[in-house]
Amino acid sequence: MIRTTTKRIQKIVGAKADGIYGPDTARRTLAALEASTPIVNPPASDLPPTFDPRSERNLGTLTAGAQDVLRPFAMRAIAIGASMGVEVKVICGMRDRKAQDAAKRSGASRAGFGYSWHNFGEAIDFGCFRGRSYLDSDSPRLASRVYKAIAAVADDYGVIAGANWTRFVDEPHFQVDHGRNTPSSSDRRKLYN
Repeated sequence: MIRTTTKRIQKIVGAKADGIYGPDTARRTLAALEASTPIVNPPASDLPPTFDPRSERNLGTLTAGAQDVLRPFAMRAIAIGASMGVEVKVICGMRDRKAQDAAKRSGASRAGFGYSWHNFGEAIDFGCFRGRSYLDSDSPRLASRVYKAIAAVADDYGVIAGANWTRFVDEPHFQVDHGRNTPSSSDRRKLYN
């Protein structure tokens, strides 16, 4: 399990940490961990060669650093879903103000604009499908089992799973681990600049 303490990161990466956990730290930490303890992934034959068009479009909205973390994780999530007979797709990436406001109105998010990592291009939501059936609404128990299985490997990739939250459980939601669940006031200032 990856812990985002400064001392642990400094030990893993072998460099002086600046105390700010971001995409560069996530990449260096993941690379160092893979070099010392390989992450167990499904065999290459179980992984799809590319993402479906919808997933690719949504992954393309993320920052470069988030893509470095979330693309391999999404591949693993898709393989986990396939092993359970479910097609997993990335149905949401970056959200602008209008999309975030709509998500809040619908109850899909409790966060206002600037308070979700989606607004920074650092989070994704998955959807579970079987044929034309959207399992999140048609078979929520099965979708929940898939999300929990995906959440079980999230730490291995430096990803936070919304399924593990206590106040607002958001099973389809996964975000780059910044050491905190929501953006800080300094993050929000960058968003508005």
